[in-house]
Amino acid sequence: MSVGHPQDIPTPSAVEKTRLEKTRQDKTNSGNSKELQQIDNVKTDNKVVFKALCDTLQYDMQGLTATSRGQLNKASKELAEVGATPHDIDVRAKNFALSYGWKPTPMALVKHWASMSQPQPKLSPKELEKLQSNMRRANELDTWVEDE
Repeated sequence: MSVGHPQDIPTPSAVEKTRLEKTRQDKTNSGNSKELQQIDNVKTDNKVVFKALCDTLQYDMQGLTATSRGQLNKASKELAEVGATPHDIDVRAKNFALSYGWKPTPMALVKHWASMSQPQPKLSPKELEKLQSNMRRANELDTWVEDE
């Protein structure tokens, strides 16, 4: 005789109930610790990303206005959420410059982040060659200054 259950669906045994409860607890506990870990990572990553943005985009951290600091804070928060590293920021900023022909603003870099993993030049071949030459020359000068 059935107690509100169809005959073909058996009632879970005590062992099955214990397993199901343990699985639910594990999922709940691991979810909470992952969320806390992500919050901790975002707090530390924001500072790292903020510094990387300032270095890459050549912002003087001492002379930031409230508006530029706000843009950098907002951009660093969004980039930290997607796991951006200082290396990623440098590469994608260079790809942005190659694609559009100018240095990105913090928000422009965030806006085009997903599409800047590879350069997408929209310049004529002659303009692109000139820009690449200028970037190589600037890189050589940076290396020379660091060596001296």
